[in-house]
Amino acid sequence: MHPGKNSQIMHPIAGAQQQAVAFRPFPPIQWIFDWELFRVTITPFARKRRLRTIPAMEEPSDKKGSYMTVPCIRCPRTAEPYFTAKDYNRKLSNESFTYYRCGCGIIFLNPVPADLGRYYPDEYYEIPRTLGELAKKARTERFKIKIVNRFAKGKRLLEIGPMYGNFVYLAKEAGFAVTAIEYDAKCCSFLNNTVGIRAINNPDTIGALKELGEFDVIVLWHVIEHLPNLAETVRALAEKIAVGGILVIAAPNPDSFQFKKLLQYWMHVDAPRHLQLIPKLTLDAMVNPLGLEFVWGTTNDPNTKQSNKSGWKESCGYPYPDGLKKKLMRKLGRYIGLALWFYENIEGNGSAYNAVYVKREPLQSKNGPRA
Repeated sequence: MHPGKNSQIMHPIAGAQQQAVAFRPFPPIQWIFDWELFRVTITPFARKRRLRTIPAMEEPSDKKGSYMTVPCIRCPRTAEPYFTAKDYNRKLSNESFTYYRCGCGIIFLNPVPADLGRYYPDEYYEIPRTLGELAKKARTERFKIKIVNRFAKGKRLLEIGPMYGNFVYLAKEAGFAVTAIEYDAKCCSFLNNTVGIRAINNPDTIGALKELGEFDVIVLWHVIEHLPNLAETVRALAEKIAVGGILVIAAPNPDSFQFKKLLQYWMHVDAPRHLQLIPKLTLDAMVNPLGLEFVWGTTNDPNTKQSNKSGWKESCGYPYPDGLKKKLMRKLGRYIGLALWFYENIEGNGSAYNAVYVKREPLQSKNGPRA
């Protein structure tokens, strides 16, 4: 699932020219001697903590003439440049992309490429050839069904951005009445004709939601970071959740140890496909006024554990061209991931989070009275 070329991008852009933001240094050896890491890992009985997030940043100070600020995509404040990144994951262009960070915690891309669709080539979706092949691929995602079954009170389920359908296949097998909204036409054809669920082919998530009724479960597995018009999309999702229903979101964790050390080289920045990185605390602040209450979360699920390891391996090689040095750095990254296994398995430190929200009350309309 991703926004198409015709999606309306509402990330505000100031009219002046963007100033270049210098790349930050990349000293992987220094991570081993990080004091925070040393202090935590030498504690023999470090207890698992509840999903934690860093406090919201302070209001950014005005730096006259130093930086160009842009309006935040979710609050009235302005955001300052945080880093620039390239398409290290797929290398479809050599263009640099500027990410901004606001005092509310959110990190977002500005400007969003007008031709964003070209960063999702056909090979982005490796569609299975048969239902049996899909069932085999879906085995690694059974933990997601366990999460949903734990909190769901009904069987009407909507997934935003299922791609070719690992989760929706499992949901259908578990007895859910499944609907999906997916951008890619080939994926939609596979979902409709092979998986046998209702898949809506529409790059406009908000527009597609308006045509649907309420659901007991809405899930977005690593999709929310791809969606334009973030605030409007979150509100549209909340409107479609029945009272007592749940919203389940998985997303990269910008409060993770990996991101703090890797920044623009972090695999999960995935410029320019990831339009925003949302701290879990910031996500709470977005959905709470919409009648949604956080009830459970983790940074320690099976997918995140695998992502922790691959994140170090891939990210360490990004700054280097193909060749021996890149291979050596990727190998170093693999060993760093192994060394940090215990630390990253402490709740809050993982590279991604899963969060479950329950809708406690009807959504308040923009004009004040309850909807």
